[in-house]
Amino acid sequence: MFKCDQCPLMYTLKDSLLRHGKTFMPERQPQLVNKGFVYTTDKIKEDKHICKSVHYNRHKCLGRVWKAEDIVIYENEKHNHVPDVAEIRVKEVMASIKQKAETVMDTPPQILASVTSSLPAAVAGILPPFAGIKRNILKARPKGSGSYVLPLYHA
Repeated sequence: MFKCDQCPLMYTLKDSLLRHGKTFMPERQPQLVNKGFVYTTDKIKEDKHICKSVHYNRHKCLGRVWKAEDIVIYENEKHNHVPDVAEIRVKEVMASIKQKAETVMDTPPQILASVTSSLPAAVAGILPPFAGIKRNILKARPKGSGSYVLPLYHA
């Protein structure tokens, strides 16, 4: 629960933001890829979404895209970085690893090997470390499905 300074009652953060006319954005929102740049939703106004570059916080990139019903209606190309095709490919690979972890009960090394067997070296070189990929696989599995158990010690 969240205590808003302007409201006498307790609200969830989402309810409090909505009460004050602000938009609530979930943590894991879908990302838009346009011309090699990756965007995330910044604001929602009536029937259009205003998306900002994912590099806004890190590089202060001013690239923006407005979309309505999955159609780009305006594009601001004020990027201060180059498009990174390898980064987009890594996001696709991580999504396919997560999807495979939800559907099959292979071990994390088996899942990683099956998904990354044909990756180019440029993409394989910027994948997250195996420990992070393994954690994502274990988190993606349904609860109580006999998920992969880590041994207590290694003999």
